Amino acid sequence: MRKGIRYFYMFFLMIASTSVIAQNNNNFEIGRNTEIFMALMKELNTNYVDEIFPGKLTRTALEGMLESLDPYTNYISEADVEEFRFMTTGEYGGIGVLTHTKGDTIVISEVHDNSPAAKAGIKAGDRVLEVNGESAIGKSDNDIALIIKGQPGIEIQFKVLSPGKNLVKSLALKRETIKLGNIPFSTVIKPGIGYISLERFTQGATRDVKNAFDKLFASDSLTGLIIDLRGNGGGLLNEAVGICNLFVGKGQHIVSTKGRFQSRSQEYGTTLEAVAPNLPLVILVNGTSASASEIVAGALQDIDRAVIIGDKTYGKGLVQNIVPLPYNAQVKITVAKYYIPSGRCIQAIDYQNRDSEGKGLAIPDQLHKSFTTKGGRFVRDAGGIEPDIKIDTSNAYLRLSSIITGLYLFDFSTIYASQHETIAKAADFISNDQLFESFYGYLERNNYPMTSDLQKYFKDFSDVYTNNGTDSLLQISYNRMVEDFKANALSEVRKNKELVKDWLKIEIVSRYYGQRGRIEAAIGSNQAVSAAIRVLTDKSAYDSILAGTYPACHNKKH
Repeated sequence: MRKGIRYFYMFFLMIASTSVIAQNNNNFEIGRNTEIFMALMKELNTNYVDEIFPGKLTRTALEGMLESLDPYTNYISEADVEEFRFMTTGEYGGIGVLTHTKGDTIVISEVHDNSPAAKAGIKAGDRVLEVNGESAIGKSDNDIALIIKGQPGIEIQFKVLSPGKNLVKSLALKRETIKLGNIPFSTVIKPGIGYISLERFTQGATRDVKNAFDKLFASDSLTGLIIDLRGNGGGLLNEAVGICNLFVGKGQHIVSTKGRFQSRSQEYGTTLEAVAPNLPLVILVNGTSASASEIVAGALQDIDRAVIIGDKTYGKGLVQNIVPLPYNAQVKITVAKYYIPSGRCIQAIDYQNRDSEGKGLAIPDQLHKSFTTKGGRFVRDAGGIEPDIKIDTSNAYLRLSSIITGLYLFDFSTIYASQHETIAKAADFISNDQLFESFYGYLERNNYPMTSDLQKYFKDFSDVYTNNGTDSLLQISYNRMVEDFKANALSEVRKNKELVKDWLKIEIVSRYYGQRGRIEAAIGSNQAVSAAIRVLTDKSAYDSILAGTYPACHNKKH
């Protein structure tokens, strides 16, 4: 016995010694390379032919180093702390606008309700001419954000052009604390069926979901609930666990984290009695539902507590912690992977293995493992949560993506809003055939789908013909190819007329009723929402999906 104990301690000491040696080696490498870096910076500062900017060079080096690890391990400078605060609290200091660039112009993408910008009459589609007396032409989104975001109470001079009215407005806007709620919209979507759109998992998300649920339940005795996580990129892990706890009783394991060090390995479970432990529940997801969204959807799927409907989720199974650095900087470090109750990790990309361009590789299908839910249904760690009921709209979205990415839909809606002072309520606005034909004509007149990137591609292709003195017949063939490309793209628009009409309704309504109106307009004709209502109003279908016997499900019981 004593001999066995002695061997155990010898083995333990060997492991500990190996760990200490590895740590010492790493510390030596860190010290050596830090010294080299400092010496290099001094030499550049002393000898380089032009003036250097040490802060900019250092940031480039830091970002390059972290980028080699994964996209989520990030350096957060003092100037970027405001953006980080928004990620965790939903709050930031600013005037309440989002922007994008079009050519060399900064354009207002969205105006938050009750913000300084909204109160001053700034609208989506307005073009930013000047900020604090300095021209905004040629500036990037980030350039403008660094000026308009920051400490509340600071006044910002803003000059904008409303394109439909050719009206230039000079405004003095004072930064305020802008708080974006976790839940932009909730309603009783049909008698007995509640709907909650959860947009982010910042501080207080659990409380917000409970309050929304209580309000819906008070107005209509609910027989089912839809929680919409589509487009929700995640947030705080503890809020994901808390939201699960609203619908799952005390003592249920929800998620565990496992890191390189034991201190990063933790278990998270429900600690309170559930608010609605037996209420039929549907979770909506899509390809941009990530991280905390996948914890909620995956955990509730694994314990057979909710039906998951929509598209396969993003596949982010990594956990980050924030660590303070000198001079008010911070670093967000990936410290662990997370595992939901069945034991699966749904991480899609292996960042330790990269292709020739340095991009992380998708984990191959043959390495995906099979797991079972609490009731025995088949699930996989397939780089995301696979819904119980799939609503696949990805092909149509892909074929028509230029309508959105090329800003055709956005710009048309800007023109529409400038010509119509008011519209019907969000739920009542009708996107009819006349509106579709007006938009179709706009696409034809504006060279759809020739976005700036596509135009550059075709121009480069054309230059090859011109510079090489290519035969005129080949030039004619090239021109016909371009025209065929445009005709096919327009044909896809007409072929998907109803989808495009929905997009028009959503974007136009958002100009008058903001994000709340956007969601209210979207859910009326949405395939996933309609499928959720059908499941919640058919008890036998709902029960058979969770039992693993529903014919249309891919994850039936073995």
